[in-house]
Amino acid sequence: MKNILRTMLLGITLASCQPTDTKSYLKEVIDNLESIETASYQIEEHHWFPGETTPRVYPPNYVEEYHNPADTTIGASFVRLDPQNNMRLENGYNGKVRLSTFHDVKGVVEDDFTYRKLPFRPIAGPFFNYTRNILQYITETTDSIEVNMVDEDSCYHLSLVIHEENQIEFFGKAHRIPEHPHIIDPTSRYEVWINKSNNLPFKYKRDMEQGANMEICISPTFNQLKLSDFNLHSYIPEGYEMRKYGEKKKKEEAHELIGKQAPEWILPDIKEEMVALYSLKGKVILLNFTGIGCGPCQMAIPFLKELKGQYSADDFELIAIESWSGSHSARTHYVKQKGINYTFLGADEKVLDDYHTGRAAPYFFLLDEKRIVRKVFFGYNENNKNTIKVAIDDMLK
Repeated sequence: MKNILRTMLLGITLASCQPTDTKSYLKEVIDNLESIETASYQIEEHHWFPGETTPRVYPPNYVEEYHNPADTTIGASFVRLDPQNNMRLENGYNGKVRLSTFHDVKGVVEDDFTYRKLPFRPIAGPFFNYTRNILQYITETTDSIEVNMVDEDSCYHLSLVIHEENQIEFFGKAHRIPEHPHIIDPTSRYEVWINKSNNLPFKYKRDMEQGANMEICISPTFNQLKLSDFNLHSYIPEGYEMRKYGEKKKKEEAHELIGKQAPEWILPDIKEEMVALYSLKGKVILLNFTGIGCGPCQMAIPFLKELKGQYSADDFELIAIESWSGSHSARTHYVKQKGINYTFLGADEKVLDDYHTGRAAPYFFLLDEKRIVRKVFFGYNENNKNTIKVAIDDMLK
C-alpha cells in the first residue's frame, strides 16, 4: 500500500514486469550515475524536425564527460570531438565558458554567458549528467507529470510527459522556458532507456513541439579520466580564430557577395516543383535563408507575410530557402502550420556554400533587377525589419 501511495504521488503509471517500487529503482539508478566521476564514450545523435517521421542521423561524436561540482549550473564539464576528422573539436564546456566551432570559416565562438541575460545557461549537459537530472526531476518534482516504465527484456523504457504551462528543459536541473508566441503546445516529453545489466541509461529522447532529438551512448568507459587534466581551450584546432559570443564577425557588415552576381540555384518547392533564380520576374528579390526550429526565423514570419502583400509580383518577390531540414514533409508541415504565403524552397549543399551562410539563420539577401546582391542582413529584430523595408523601397524608386 505504501508503494502504491508513493507511485500515485509521483504521478507514475506502473506497467507489468518491472520493479514494484519505481521510485526506489530510479534512486538506485541515480546512485549509480552519481558514482561516475568521469566517462568517455561515443554519442550517436538523431534529430526530427516537426512533421518528420524519419530522423536525420549524424555520425557519432567522441565525448569526454567530467563531473564538476564546482560548477553549480550544469554540474559537469565536457568536450565533443569528431573521430572521423582527427578528433576535431565540435563543442565543449568547462564550467565557465562554452566553445562552439564553425569549421567552414575556421572559427571558434566563446560564450561566457554575460551577453544574454538568462536565468540559466542554455547547455544540455553530457549524456550521464543529462539523464541523471531527468531521473532526479521525476523523483523530486511536484509538477504535473505522467511516468510510465515498461520492461523491454534487456532494458527498462521510461517515459515522462510533463503537463505544465511552460516547457521544461534540462540545463543541469530542470528549468521552465519563458513563454514564446510560436509555441502552441508546451507539453514536454522525455524517454530514457536503462540497461538492466548495469542499471545505467544508454539512450534518451527529448520531444517538443518544435522538434525532437535522441542520443545513444556507445561503449562507455568510466572513471579513467581526471578533471584536473581537462583543458577545454587546448582542443581548439590550430589556425582557428576565436571571438566572444555577441561580437560581430569581421565579414558580417561586408558580406563577400555584396556587389556581385547572385549565385544561380534551382531548388524544390513544397509541391516538389523546381524553382530557378533565373525564372523570377520581380525587380527586387529578397532571399531569406531560414531554419525550421530557429526562433528568430519564426519571429520574422509575420513581417515577411506582411511584406509579401505590400508589393506587386512585378516589383517584388520573396523566396525563403530552408537550410536546416532536408525533409520535404517537414517543410510542408512548417508552411501549413505557420500559414506562410510566400515561396518556400529546400536548400542543397551548393546553395548554402555559394551564399556562405554556414547554415546560420536567418540571412536576408536583397537582389536587384540584374540579380546583383545589394544588401545582406543577418539575424532578425525590429531594427532589421525597418532596415529591410527601407532598402526594398529605395531599390524600387
